[in-house]
Amino acid sequence: VFTGDPTDRLPHHASFAFEDISGNDLMINLDLNGLAASSGSACSSGNPKPSHTLVAMGLGPRFTNGGLRLTVGEQNSLEDAERAASIVATAVNKLRKFQAAVNLAA
Repeated sequence: VFTGDPTDRLPHHASFAFEDISGNDLMINLDLNGLAASSGSACSSGNPKPSHTLVAMGLGPRFTNGGLRLTVGEQNSLEDAERAASIVATAVNKLRKFQAAVNLAA
């Protein structure tokens, strides 16, 4: 889920909430692939609790632990953004497959 207003937002900021994905697990996967990101707001970095912002937006617990915040700057190119999107998609798919395997084993 793309979170926040689709047009009235900071131009260098994108945030998402992934259903049934651990933000911490996602951050580890992204970091291992060279992508710096955050699983919460800048003011709550390092806080393992569900995002109070995502809760306030009405997202349920299946989404509030899977937040992702990405920012870009003048030094980033379109190719950087495309690479980031690919890394995120790969990491989310990997985590979903892992979770499905865990659910089958349970």
